[in-house]
Amino acid sequence: MDERGASGENLIIYKIRENPWIVSSLVLGIFAIILVAGSFAGISATGNAVSSIDAGKIVLDALQVQGVEGASIDSVKEVSGLYAVNILYNGKIIPIYITRDGKTLLQSISWKEIEEALK
Repeated sequence: MDERGASGENLIIYKIRENPWIVSSLVLGIFAIILVAGSFAGISATGNAVSSIDAGKIVLDALQVQGVEGASIDSVKEVSGLYAVNILYNGKIIPIYITRDGKTLLQSISWKEIEEALK
């Protein structure tokens, strides 16, 4: 040991100066603990995004509220930050888009065209 002093605080500072990776490792360790704890608490970097399965269910529920019965999900895929939910109704595929947070439905064609396709 160097003759800089025997107190605990001086020893820690001396070791950190000798090996700066100690501080880097501590900071990285704290960051990793925060990320793991956040993932278990439901905090994510993507916000409140819903799964593609949930997005399809939200679209089906919205159609049922509008009085559409017998519709089913054909497929769901992510397109340009939105979920494209293809609804199968009376043998026709109707694309309906929903935001990733599941709060806003977007139509790809006019309501008149959707109503005609549903007849």
